[in-house]
Amino acid sequence: MKNPPFPSTPKQAHAWFLSHGICIADWCKEKGFNRFTVVDLLREKRKGNRGEAHLAAVALGLKADPSKSPKSAAA
Repeated sequence: MKNPPFPSTPKQAHAWFLSHGICIADWCKEKGFNRFTVVDLLREKRKGNRGEAHLAAVALGLKADPSKSPKSAAA
């Protein structure tokens, strides 16, 4: 299954699921996320700062993938 495109707002990500006919619970099972974590992100109850919520936010296109962003030279 595909992921919603980045960047997305929670409303856009939810609309993406509806327009593609994808069940959020099935998407969560395939990606290994807790359904309640994803639903909370889509309802803007969680920010996705740490842990599973962060990984789910990246997969939903709500946050940029830190592994794909250029590394800063500040060290």
